[in-house]
Amino acid sequence: MNKTIVLGDSVSPLADYMITMLTKPGDAAFEATVRHDPNADTYTVLGISRISLYGNTSWCIPSQRLKLFCYCKDQKTS
Repeated sequence: MNKTIVLGDSVSPLADYMITMLTKPGDAAFEATVRHDPNADTYTVLGISRISLYGNTSWCIPSQRLKLFCYCKDQKTS
């Protein structure tokens, strides 16, 4: 069996980046995974997580999901 396989142009590989950031106010630490597709020249956020404790800093937000990302302007003092 003689077969010839012709390959097209090489495809640039996707690149995943892990980004860590510290936000103000509140000093919240987050970690995000971002994928770069050089062929489409796009960046896609694959996920974001809070890696620091948020305690009562998001007391004004009723949503458990949003509490991870929010910081209430008026902070309760204990």
